[in-house]
Amino acid sequence: MTKTVAALFAALLAGTAAVAAAEMHPSVAGVHAYAPFAAISETAGSKHVVGWFESTGEACRMTLVVAERDDETLAVEPTRVAFTVAAADVAELATGAGSAIRVACTADADAVKVATFEPTAM
Repeated sequence: MTKTVAALFAALLAGTAAVAAAEMHPSVAGVHAYAPFAAISETAGSKHVVGWFESTGEACRMTLVVAERDDETLAVEPTRVAFTVAAADVAELATGAGSAIRVACTADADAVKVATFEPTAM
C-alpha cells in the first residue's frame, strides 16, 4: 500500500496525475464548492475522501484523508494528505482504477471546488 500511496501523492504534489486508462475517459460525477474549514466529503471510485482546507489568502491549504469506501473495519489504513493549491490553480488526486478528485482553488483562495471523476466506457 505504501508504494501505491506514495506514487499517487508524488503525482499529486507534482500537480498532475494520470486519470484515464487507454480505453476509458473521465466523466464528471459531481462538483461541490466548499468554504474554509467546511467538511469536505467526496467519493471517487472505491475511495472516500474527507477533509477541509484553510485559506492563506494566496492559496488553499488542503488536508484530506483517503480511505477505502466500504472498509468499515479499517483493514486498509486511511492515509492523510496535506498539500497546497495556489489561488486560481488546480490539483488532481488519482484514487485508482481511473477515478480521481480534482481540487480547484478560487482566484481569491476563499473557496475550493471539488469535482469527482469516474471512468466510463467509450
